[in-house]
Amino acid sequence: MEKLCECGCGCVVKSRFLKGHNRRGVTFTEEQKIKMSSIAKKRPPKSEEHRKNLSLSMKGKKHSVEHRRKITESRKDFSHSQEVKKLLSEDTKKKWEEGVFKDIGPKISKSKKGKKLSEKHKEALREAWKKRPPMSEETKNKLKKSFIDGNRVINTSNLYGIPTKYSGIQMRSKLEARYAKYLDSKGIKWFYEPERFWLKSLGCSYTPDFYLPELDTYVETKWDLEDPSLKKAYEFSKTGRKIIIVTDKEIPNPDSKET
Repeated sequence: MEKLCECGCGCVVKSRFLKGHNRRGVTFTEEQKIKMSSIAKKRPPKSEEHRKNLSLSMKGKKHSVEHRRKITESRKDFSHSQEVKKLLSEDTKKKWEEGVFKDIGPKISKSKKGKKLSEKHKEALREAWKKRPPMSEETKNKLKKSFIDGNRVINTSNLYGIPTKYSGIQMRSKLEARYAKYLDSKGIKWFYEPERFWLKSLGCSYTPDFYLPELDTYVETKWDLEDPSLKKAYEFSKTGRKIIIVTDKEIPNPDSKET
């Protein structure tokens, strides 16, 4: 009886695979997965020198489009067993605690700097945002507490915005902190970025800078009225909610004698 290659190509072989072929397309049973996992555990770990040589050998090499497509196809139906998932989770937690991943964030940010998302990617993100489950009250309270305690730092790429902490809250710019200080000097109650709204007409989200509950009014602070991001505020005003735009020149310095 002829033995066929286990990759599914239909070629006749003497062993499991034809030379150059692999197990792409072969579905393993749970028993086989456990057996393979136990064999992998018994293997001695790769030395640092071995890892370094592997890394150098692959440096500058890229997979072809066809190769990447085949890799994606082979991973479609692949899934780790519950035991392996648990081990991976524990290993990842341990590495976070040891600080192995502490430099990953800055490295990812550096690699993404200057790159723009494609329209297809943006559309996929918008769809994912619409389908997201609503935030629970518990999560909202945790986020609010983290902002008040100053544990949650907001990163911003705004040319004029310098993250500033005021009254224990990390704000996106000095302008916002100055406006919050001005409101306090006048005894006006305020909330900083209390809620995010979805603007269907623009297909994006919008978070007003402040909410004044006593006046039932939202406030957007900007350096000038020529800021292109103001289109969000204009669209937000069409939803029936009251919003005012306050520019840099309209916000007096609370420390000056003129106020």
